[in-house]
Amino acid sequence: MMRLKGLIPAVPTVILLLSAASACGGGGNDVVRADHATGIIGHWQLREVNNGVTYDIKFNPDSTIEQHFRAADGYERRYPGFYSINGDTLKIDERREVSEMVVSELNDSVMVLLRADSSAVVFDRLP
Repeated sequence: MMRLKGLIPAVPTVILLLSAASACGGGGNDVVRADHATGIIGHWQLREVNNGVTYDIKFNPDSTIEQHFRAADGYERRYPGFYSINGDTLKIDERREVSEMVVSELNDSVMVLLRADSSAVVFDRLP
């Protein structure tokens, strides 16, 4: 039975899963970028499962986030934080670490974030 406790110090938040993320700039038009601020609001689940640990994040209208990790053995961990969007750059502040990613795609069902190394991280919207 895997314990999330052993994984948490190594990977305490999705931001560490998306480690060394920094904004890469980005294109797109201003209308699409402006929609990111409202389109991101809601509950999202990371599509990739890492060592049996699932991750979801809720973006609230007041610029706060709620992150939730769940291990297959039932262990859970929650992390609060804050977010902001400037153009197509998403900035997440967890008080321990601040990270930036580029919003590559955002619609009613999928959000794709790009890390500094240009690898994509895919989220599905939860009901």
